[in-house]
Amino acid sequence: MKKPPLSALFGVALLASITSAQAATRILYINGSDLIAGSGASASLFGIELPDFGTPAAIINLSLPQDYKKDSPVILQTRLGGGGISCNVTLKAMAAYRARPGVKVSLVLGSTSGFTIVSPGTFATPSVNSKIFTKDFKLKPATAGPVLGQRAGDNVIAVIMRNGATPGDTCTNSLTVVSIKMIYTTP
Repeated sequence: MKKPPLSALFGVALLASITSAQAATRILYINGSDLIAGSGASASLFGIELPDFGTPAAIINLSLPQDYKKDSPVILQTRLGGGGISCNVTLKAMAAYRARPGVKVSLVLGSTSGFTIVSPGTFATPSVNSKIFTKDFKLKPATAGPVLGQRAGDNVIAVIMRNGATPGDTCTNSLTVVSIKMIYTTP
């Protein structure tokens, strides 16, 4: 029996590695200029400014990409600026509006919306004013409302709120949402 040429074996190995590597983690960036200033917040050249009073909000409007794996979690790594002094800030995953063709728009508050903060909402800012730091939020399939689950093409409006009135928020200066790094999985 004749052995296949080495190049044929290499081609099979290469094809196998490409096939197994198709499921991957992908990254999309949402610039601060593409975010929306909610109640109490303001837009600036650098992004969305969240002052230390009231409950200002930054609004992220996104569509899940066509290569998104159904019902897998999405990490929204919020890139923040501010600080300049060592202090604490309190952020909260306030709500998620979801829309899907043929389904009534869904507004759900709190964790049943599928939008949550990954770790405690109160955290320290860097003492260096020009240093960017991050806070992760997670977008999971919705368990309440008319738009259940999470699919490619779903439109999601996620609301991040600062609560400067809580005792844990000790920063007296504004916090800027500079951009969002969206990390998702493909099938």
